[in-house]
Amino acid sequence: MNDEYLGGMKGTFGAMFDYAINNCSMDGDEFMDMMICSGIANQIEHTNPKFVAGRSGIELARDIADEIGYDLKENSSVITVDSRSADYWCGWALIQYQNYSGHSFKQIHRLIKYNELLNMYPKYHQMDITKLYNYLDDLQGKRKNLLKKQREVAGLSQSELAERSGTSLRTLQAYEQGVKDIRKAQVETVKKLAESIGCEIDDII
Repeated sequence: MNDEYLGGMKGTFGAMFDYAINNCSMDGDEFMDMMICSGIANQIEHTNPKFVAGRSGIELARDIADEIGYDLKENSSVITVDSRSADYWCGWALIQYQNYSGHSFKQIHRLIKYNELLNMYPKYHQMDITKLYNYLDDLQGKRKNLLKKQREVAGLSQSELAERSGTSLRTLQAYEQGVKDIRKAQVETVKKLAESIGCEIDDII
């Protein structure tokens, strides 16, 4: 995501969340799920200008609702955006962390729920954004390795998964131990691992 695109999206995302939550009385986590399920989150991750160029945060929120057939309960008598609200900050911070980390919004939402991020507002909203990046990166490191978790849920040993997926046992162990970053693995390798476990790619990275 280039700087010009990100610069415009920071305000758009902030306005989108502020509007959806404070004008339409939506729950933040529910709206995050809607954004992900609509497919628009994926389009934004890939900088598709169709959903961004010239569109306000309010329009983007409406696009998301339209994509999944959701009826936004808009308070049409008071359509405003408060750039100082905690929800505006959450949207502003989310798009920047997505750009910085390269994680999908689905991965970020799995890492931290919206209401958890909202609770961080009093402490973090006046800090440099890199402080938030560091916190979320540390949180990611503390979470149990997703590949290992999915393998165990599937009831597979490391040897069984290595054989099924055509991945060497040493490489698989390195991914699970964090010695090697699975997010930097070849797409085909990650795809075979996910298929062998019986899960989605996003479930193991």
